[in-house]
Amino acid sequence: MRILAVSNAFPSASAEAGGIFAWREIAGLRALGIEVEPLHSGFRRRFRSSWREFHQRLRRLQPDLVHVYAGSIGALAVAAACPCPLVLTFGGPDLLGPARRDPWSERAVGHLAVACSQLAAPNADAIVLRSEPLRPLLLRPADRARAHVIPAGVDLALFRPLDRAQARREVGWSGNEPVVLFGGSRWRAIKRFDRAVAAVERLRRQGVPARLESCEAIEPDRMPLFLTAADCLLLTSQHEGSPNIVKEAAACGCPIVTVPVGDVAEILDGVAPGAIVPADPDALAAALAKTLQEGRRSNGPERIRARYALDATARRVARVYGEAMASWRAGRRRGWRRLRRALPGKAHAG
Repeated sequence: MRILAVSNAFPSASAEAGGIFAWREIAGLRALGIEVEPLHSGFRRRFRSSWREFHQRLRRLQPDLVHVYAGSIGALAVAAACPCPLVLTFGGPDLLGPARRDPWSERAVGHLAVACSQLAAPNADAIVLRSEPLRPLLLRPADRARAHVIPAGVDLALFRPLDRAQARREVGWSGNEPVVLFGGSRWRAIKRFDRAVAAVERLRRQGVPARLESCEAIEPDRMPLFLTAADCLLLTSQHEGSPNIVKEAAACGCPIVTVPVGDVAEILDGVAPGAIVPADPDALAAALAKTLQEGRRSNGPERIRARYALDATARRVARVYGEAMASWRAGRRRGWRRLRRALPGKAHAG
């Protein structure tokens, strides 16, 4: 099986870019013996060259299936041109939209990306959603009914409990002051760093000498060190699809305090210590105080191992590939793609 994987976010050196999670899923698929070739698409900024590069890669690789990670302009362009089975994965922002605090130009681009995602969805032979709360956001009932929910998996060889004293030395956090690690970049409006700052300020006024750190500019492979060194992870986002940082923190045994976004309730079901509380600084501060007072690591590793191991989620994606290819061979082309004749060739037979 040959797969052409298309994304606007890999290869990526930043965990915040999102591409690292698709990249790790590709590694899981390759471990299953599936040939996957990644294509970094830049349809938003360089449409013509990206369009040309996509078609060149199609001709050279002759893939059995194209998998597009994340919606937006690229997903719509690929859906319009794809002459073989197509799988679309929606991660969250491509259906949820931009941050309310983003500049108007970025909000406009974000809303355009959502519109393109909705137009592309009917033309996919299979749809993957990163969490169940994303399902109602698909406009067509038929798309909602056939979507598969497969969260991004966690590389348990990388994200695992480590020695805390050594981790704190390696990240440069000295002293015994509790460290609250903000689960995102302070510069991304959608992550609501202001909520985290307000919560920790209230916490300090209560006599808890906690320090707030953020995790932008951390190399993905070093994230386990920071999650091990931290006393608690704090997530205060406006919205999320399925926050991978929560799964990764739980896999490292880091306690988590979060607002109720995405599928955090499912991820953290049975995980303690930690809490899911309203997006209110006082509620967040109270949850942080209680979690830090317990002073122990969480039972998250066993929970993540049971439900979100990378090899298990990769097998689920591979099954979706099989279903999409079977639907294509049966002639069940989706949406307006069924009006086009498939291009000739081994990988393009309809």
